[in-house]
Amino acid sequence: MLSKEKVVSVGRKVVYGVALSAPVCVGSMTAYASDSGSVSTVTTALTNGIQTVSSDAMGAIGAIIPAALPIMGAIVVVGLAIKVFKKVAGR
Repeated sequence: MLSKEKVVSVGRKVVYGVALSAPVCVGSMTAYASDSGSVSTVTTALTNGIQTVSSDAMGAIGAIIPAALPIMGAIVVVGLAIKVFKKVAGR
């Protein structure tokens, strides 16, 4: 079992790590943006990437829904049938 002091110690280390690494990450992102010529190219790349992920996710959902709906419907029907049977049987 973890003691309170141990948890506080680990929490402080995490906070210090985040506090020290955040400026490095921000600095590297701005350096990358300035090397590419402008921030708009970075913004365009991120936007295109997010749109690609979004369209791929929607495609996966669209492919799964036709198979998942009948399965979920069967589960609901079986559950309702069991409840009705228990009610009729007097359990």
